[in-house]
Amino acid sequence: MKNPIEEIKKYKDFPRLEEEARLKVAFAVVVYQRRNKLGWTQKELAKKCYTTQRIISNIENGEMNPGLCLFSRLIKNLGLSGQDLDKIFYGGTIQVSTKNNSSGTYNSEEVK
Repeated sequence: MKNPIEEIKKYKDFPRLEEEARLKVAFAVVVYQRRNKLGWTQKELAKKCYTTQRIISNIENGEMNPGLCLFSRLIKNLGLSGQDLDKIFYGGTIQVSTKNNSSGTYNSEEVK
């Protein structure tokens, strides 16, 4: 039986698609984390960026790439730094904090 992962890696566009997926996830993590740190809802961030809550949700779920103008508004409104952008575009470790609903504490894990 063939390994399906090895088979898909043979597809000529696999490297490009893999990089696109990595960028979407990395940006999603940064947007989600920063929005939560600021205490904003998706709707509040959407209003500040002149977009909809659904678009913010899609970005945070890694389901879409924002266009250049929305990307710029997100960076400005979230106060993203050059270091944050380096993590998105050039890899590296992004610290993700998730709330443990039962205890109210935050667990932290690194995502590459």
